[in-house]
Amino acid sequence: MMGLKDKFSAFLFDLDGTLLDTAPEFAYCMNKLLKKYQLPSVTESLFRNTISHGANGMVRHAFGFDETHPDLAARTAEFLNLYTQTLGQYTRLFPGIEILLKYFQEKKIHWGIVTNKTMVYTKPLVAQFPLLQSAGCIVAGDTLPTRKPDSAPVLYGLQQIKASPHTTLFIGDAETDVLAGKAAGLKCVVVEYGYIHPEDNAHHWNADYYINHAEQLIHYCAQHQP
Repeated sequence: MMGLKDKFSAFLFDLDGTLLDTAPEFAYCMNKLLKKYQLPSVTESLFRNTISHGANGMVRHAFGFDETHPDLAARTAEFLNLYTQTLGQYTRLFPGIEILLKYFQEKKIHWGIVTNKTMVYTKPLVAQFPLLQSAGCIVAGDTLPTRKPDSAPVLYGLQQIKASPHTTLFIGDAETDVLAGKAAGLKCVVVEYGYIHPEDNAHHWNADYYINHAEQLIHYCAQHQP
């Protein structure tokens, strides 16, 4: 829980598993690929646990490959090709995000996106959600030479939205988000509705706050009056 006195004037968000529920789309593409190779499908609920490991990790999980498997690179390329063709069709905003972002618009609160997803996928995906286009910045996984858990993308995001680390909150669903945010001097929120593996204890990540619904963030905006 957040302290009642904690108030923030700017917000930086991870994308997948925080703002957008991309799991249905990833599962659809993976099952299409598995069917091609006559392998059993994966359930969306189980697949959610691997999304934070990126395309390579999702393919390894679904196909049972290890990191040295000779077909890993080819299958990952096939998976990403299917994802490009499907981009945005089965993705949705998480519950509460629409209300939260409309509140940001109304109160003119600065916010942005800092994701490890590369821009070739991030830009067209964000373009399909009008509310996400109000972001003051989109820092993708290839915007800079480094990505989360390095602090550089978060610091760059702060520059883009003209915000101070002391008054900005970083929100994500992975330990890399917490590490990057903390290294940049921000307080961090873990969204427990995100893509967190059951064996991972997010409370060991040393985030400042934990929430289970996006609308909870409204109460910690500096402009909010209870």
